[in-house]
Parts: sequence; structure tokens; C-alpha cells
Amino acid sequence: MGDSSETPPAGATGARCFNSESRADPAIFRPFRVASGCLLAVLLFPAIAIPEEIGVWTPIGPRAATVFALERDPLNSGVLYAGMYLGGLYRSQDHGLTWKPLPSDFSTSTILGVAIDPVTAGTLYAATYDRGIYKSVDSGTTWTALPVPNTTPVQAIAIDPRNHLTILAATHAEVLRSADGGQNWASSTGAGQGAITMLFDPETPGLAYLGTSGRGAFVSRDSGLSWAPFRDGLAPEHVIKLDLDPATPGAVLASTGEGLFRTRPDGSGWESLTYDLPVQAVGQTLRHPTTGTLFAATDSGVFRLDPDAPTHWIQWTTRGARHLLIDPAGTFIHVASILGSLSVTRDDGRSFQHADFGIQNRFIESLVTINAFG
Repeated sequence: MGDSSETPPAGATGARCFNSESRADPAIFRPFRVASGCLLAVLLFPAIAIPEEIGVWTPIGPRAATVFALERDPLNSGVLYAGMYLGGLYRSQDHGLTWKPLPSDFSTSTILGVAIDPVTAGTLYAATYDRGIYKSVDSGTTWTALPVPNTTPVQAIAIDPRNHLTILAATHAEVLRSADGGQNWASSTGAGQGAITMLFDPETPGLAYLGTSGRGAFVSRDSGLSWAPFRDGLAPEHVIKLDLDPATPGAVLASTGEGLFRTRPDGSGWESLTYDLPVQAVGQTLRHPTTGTLFAATDSGVFRLDPDAPTHWIQWTTRGARHLLIDPAGTFIHVASILGSLSVTRDDGRSFQHADFGIQNRFIESLVTINAFG
């Protein structure tokens, strides 16, 4: 992905870490294949200051960030939330340069999705792998478990931008819908199993899209009450991520296991944007708000499609990537890698720096300490 700056942002501490591989089951979380393994950390310190108060822990590293969800607050572009693999939720208040953990009952759970209310400041939802859905009304300081009918993995949450109390939840078993901010839930009809990504179309009232693992895409025209197959032109059955395309109002981008697709201008189905992209599986897309460049995260790195060469993909980074995020001005572009790091560029990719200061999400299986006597 290019050279990384080793100078931390102001107020941040930490040393460079080489990231261990995620042990997530790709069939549950994402279609990228990652080898499993364990890590033996040997920490050598001539002397370590012992806290006076027993039970008080101070983070000393190594830092790492296996990010499974990454979102920016639509009401405050400087605030970001990052959901971790077996590490709960973190918040950044400086455009994603430094982070702090948000204490919660799910701080050791995997966070598969984060949805931020576009109307009510401080309200957000966290979708967990094993503990259902949680809601916060104070920017993540405190959390309330919502009465979701079951606690199967909740893969994604979507909030209707026209009615922020209408919420959709994609679970492994079904699609759930709430009309009162998560206090009550009912099953949607027609979607079935395997939902993993969803979004509302902000341009058309009631229009929503759903992507599944193994059953293609679905569309709803009644705010998620019912769903119908929406597969014309979309051959892949595994839809990994749905994103809005700000370059074309109402257009939706579908990252799939077999390339990249976009809804047709007339809304009748899908058209391929794969062109000469050398990698089949695409994890997420991102449109630059000022240049119009389209980015695609894949397990072989990030590729870009520039407006002056609209059918030719160029490799932008070389490390496998899972998530992409950009601020409204196009200044900060974050890249979350598959193998456990979070980086940011502020010069269109000419250089990257670590953006995981404050995040400790590396799995330490055992420790060996060596005292002054060897």
C-alpha cells in the first residue's frame, strides 16, 4: 500500500506493528480467505513500572485494527466509528487518526455493522455477531440492548433517511424491520435467509436494496416490509456490499464475488463495471466526492477507475483491503486491510500513515517476560 509514516499524530503513542492474520470464518463474515494461526508475543523490557493500584491496566501494545465495520458520522464528519473483530467498538474524534474504545457489554464481541442516525445527533446502532443489536443515544458513551427476536449474527443495519425511526436489520436467518427506533421488530417478507448488506435509496421514498450470500440482490418499494428478487444483469449470487454512487443520484453499486455492478439508469436491473479489473471479489466501493474517481477494495489491494479512463482499472494499493471511507471534502481516505491494519492517506495515495493509534485488536495467545537476571 506504499510506505507508512511512523510518526504518530499529536497525542498518540505506539510503535509499528506487523499485523497477524484474522481468524474470522470467511463464510460468516466476508468472502476473503485468510489463513488461521496463533501469535506468540515475546515482550522484552529491562524495567516496567508497576501501577500502584492493583487491577488498573495500561495499554502497551502491540496495536492493530482488524476492522469489520467503519462509518463516519453524517452530522459530524470528524467523528468515526470502527467495529472490530472480537474487539467491540472504537470512536475517533479527529477524522480517524486516533481512537478510544467505547466500553460496553459487547466490548469483546465482533461488530459487523454500525448505523448512525442522520437526524438525531449522538444516536447510533451496533450490530454484533453474537449479542444482537445495541443502541446508544449519547455517541457511544452508554448502550442499551434492543429486543431483537433472535441473536443470530446481525450482519448489517440500515436507517431510512426519510424516516429515521424505520430501521432494517440483516440477520443470518431473516430481515427484521422496526418502525419505532428499535423498540419493536417484525419479520420482512420475501427476503429469506442470507442477508448481509442493505441500504435505503435517499432519492426515492420507500426504495431499499438488499444483498445476500448465495441468493443475489433484492429490492423493496415499501421501506423493507416486503422484498422481491432484483437480479436482472447481476449474475453473481454473492453480493458482499451495497453502496450509493454519489456521481449518479439514485444509483447503487454492488460489490460481489464476481466483480462490480451498478444499477441501470432506468432502474430495471444491473450493468457491469468490472471491465478489466483483474480481481473478481470486490469488498467495497467508494466514489471520490471531488474527483469522481471510483475505488474498489479487493483481496489483492485497492483499484481505481478514473474519469479520464472510465473503463480501465489501475491498481492503487497492493495490500488486501476490506473497507474504504472518505470524508465529504475528499481529504481523508481510510483503508482497512484484511489482515489487521487501518491506514489513511491525505495526498491521494502518494503516502499512507497508520490510523490505528489507540486500537489494540491483536490476539496475544501467550506472553513470555524476561527479568533483569535473564
